[in-house]
Amino acid sequence: MGQIKSAIEIALEKTMGVSVDKQSLEADKFKKEGKKIISLFLDDGDATLDGCFKGKTKDQINWVREGMAHALLANLFLPGDELALGKLKRVQEGFLKIITNNKK
Repeated sequence: MGQIKSAIEIALEKTMGVSVDKQSLEADKFKKEGKKIISLFLDDGDATLDGCFKGKTKDQINWVREGMAHALLANLFLPGDELALGKLKRVQEGFLKIITNNKK
């Protein structure tokens, strides 16, 4: 007869070989930060994106920028009224702030 295992024992066996990549965790943290920045930017009409990259390394800036781009892309839509058009202009402002090469 086989041994009966608890759910925790099964989960531990399946995750035994899993290792944590510190760089992936850091990247995820900064991408989430970028999404939060855009969320605040879109919700508050007076908010700006100036200084959001201050004190960060090049990699951290790229991760924050990536998170910001994902949040802005999620807020792209066809406007149905004047209020929606105003929000879309705010999304445009956000894209213009995070794009490094405006010609592209």
